[in-house]
Amino acid sequence: MKENLSLFLQLAKSDKEEAKRIFFGKTFKEYYLQDEHKLQAEYDLLMNGQDQDQILDEFLVCAGASEPKAFEMGDILEEKQEAAAEQTLEAPVPKNAREKVMDEYLAFRCGMQEIYTYPWMNDTFVHAVLPNTDGILKLSTPPAPDLSYIRSSLLPNLCEAVMKNERYFHTFSIFEEAQVFFDRNYTSVYDESESLPEQRRHIGGAFASSEKDITALFREAKGVLENMPRYTHMEAYEFRKEEKPVWADNVVWLNIYLNDEKIGDMGLLAKKASMECGIKNLSVMLFELDGTKLKPLKSRTNHLEHLAEYPETDYDISMLFDVDAMWKDMYDVIMGKKKASAMLKDAAFVDEYRGKQIPKGKKSVTIRLTIGSDEKTLTSQEIENAANKVMKKLTKQMGAELRTQ
Repeated sequence: MKENLSLFLQLAKSDKEEAKRIFFGKTFKEYYLQDEHKLQAEYDLLMNGQDQDQILDEFLVCAGASEPKAFEMGDILEEKQEAAAEQTLEAPVPKNAREKVMDEYLAFRCGMQEIYTYPWMNDTFVHAVLPNTDGILKLSTPPAPDLSYIRSSLLPNLCEAVMKNERYFHTFSIFEEAQVFFDRNYTSVYDESESLPEQRRHIGGAFASSEKDITALFREAKGVLENMPRYTHMEAYEFRKEEKPVWADNVVWLNIYLNDEKIGDMGLLAKKASMECGIKNLSVMLFELDGTKLKPLKSRTNHLEHLAEYPETDYDISMLFDVDAMWKDMYDVIMGKKKASAMLKDAAFVDEYRGKQIPKGKKSVTIRLTIGSDEKTLTSQEIENAANKVMKKLTKQMGAELRTQ
């Protein structure tokens, strides 16, 4: 019953140890998740893990009692952390607003887990996923002999993360948004004596499942990518089949294009590449986008105006103008830098007429004047005076005549 589940979620906030004891008890599912079929499925999946604290945290996220945390699932890159424990690393580059929106979309709306990895890649996964090592930077003193390549793609580390977590989960999805580096286009950003290689922000993800339904896995990954521009307010991109990624299956793959420029790939990790990565029992759908090439939609600037304290009046006038007279010129005369009357708030085109009653070479234009004051309610005489000033100015500057018929 929902009441029982609510009580448990409240307990988890105040006494996590007691909540953990109840959560891993034999009757938890029957008593607390009686009508919660979706949470029952999540519970069964999470119970395949080994870390009780992490399992409980994940369940609380699924139940809506806490927000997802950006973490490395299982023991992702545990060996790398130990190898690099004594090294001093620079703080990660802060994410801008666009990157945060993309992260929130993937984490909250799509239910993916964000991971963080070090900016180097394991040789095994580099050779399994990337076409070659041309243009990839190498560390002169790597943290380990097989960790010498600087990250030029997010896919090797994503594949390693999948391999590390295969023993914990049967189905999961992860993503990473981080910098990648290329041995080209060196620039001096801060110090002319120091050249830095090209750096870009990529976003990549992996959908892993032990189920054999590749179609469903493909649709899930493609759906996440298709909806990303809409929810992150980016220009829409499209999917094409132009050039197969080296790591992808021969059939299940797509290129991602923005206009005519390729910005990424998605596809099923080929069986050979999967085995080389040590992924034995999972089907893995990968994607990677060059985030720096995504274009945000043009924003607009809203201008707010206070409502008038005193009533405003619409007053229509009809005047004869030369047949080639333009509304833009009329508006400039009425509402230009020197308005015909200080009480004028706006002027709008209403109608244009040409007929038997109108002299040859002329046309009748009806204009709606909005007249009001910020200090008082105007009398009918004051409104007429303001309108007369407009007509006099139009007569003087454009040769307009008051229409009498």
